[in-house]
Amino acid sequence: MKVNVRMCTEIVDTEGAVESHLHESVGDLIETGGNFYLRYHEKEGASVVLKIGGSGEVDLTRQGEHKTKLRFVSGAEVESQIATIYGVMNLWCAAERVDVRIVRAPEFSACIEIDYRLKSLDSELGKYRLRVSFK
Repeated sequence: MKVNVRMCTEIVDTEGAVESHLHESVGDLIETGGNFYLRYHEKEGASVVLKIGGSGEVDLTRQGEHKTKLRFVSGAEVESQIATIYGVMNLWCAAERVDVRIVRAPEFSACIEIDYRLKSLDSELGKYRLRVSFK
């Protein structure tokens, strides 16, 4: 099913500087095996897939110049990976909040809100707020 996708990202770095990004496009949504898969392309050409698990966990895979794979589980710290020109970098994604709301009727819509921190070894790289909605 075709859906309108809106993704807002807010990044607060370790110095306290805030950076915001907004992406809007049309994507494809399928439901299979109790999971939803949302796929869309960014204007820069990167392909993004969000997998929304039946128990509320969210996987984000972004394939562009480099590959990013993040897993969000509320209250958990999960090892994730970012492929760079120097090789694969292991990061830890500490999700403080993962909230998934899906409405099936009268019209399908969904809203995902994720607050998380990215860490590399013992240092924090930044705090992130990810908001995705589609209908």
